[in-house]
Amino acid sequence: MESAKGHFDKGTVYLAQGQYREAIKEYDQAVKLDPNFVKQWSNMGYAFFKLHEYEKAIYCFQKALSIDSELADTWNNLGATHYELGDNKKAYECFQNAVRINPDHALTWYNMGLLYISSHNPIQALECYRKAISLKPKLAEH
Repeated sequence: MESAKGHFDKGTVYLAQGQYREAIKEYDQAVKLDPNFVKQWSNMGYAFFKLHEYEKAIYCFQKALSIDSELADTWNNLGATHYELGDNKKAYECFQNAVRINPDHALTWYNMGLLYISSHNPIQALECYRKAISLKPKLAEH
């Protein structure tokens, strides 16, 4: 009998290879065996996000956050999902939670920059981009 961790590990390999459907199958098996294993919910949400299945992604991210509300990566990913759906208010709230938990979360600062650009706030966007790049210079290549 396979363990939740075994399915999680397989799912993570598939996720890294961009095989999102296969990753989701493994994560789904993992959550059936251990519904409180937070990382599998978060990773499954990310796989759904990459497939543009945003409602399923939101469900998974919210499940992860109901188990542990202090996950900056998950808040960032939930915010990015809301942003893709055009809900800038919810996206902003999620990004704020992410940087409250981890003020050095460079990708969240970058995503907030995108949000400000789409909201026609270039000065605030520039501030976010500067913060992101100061934390992770490789983001300047995007």
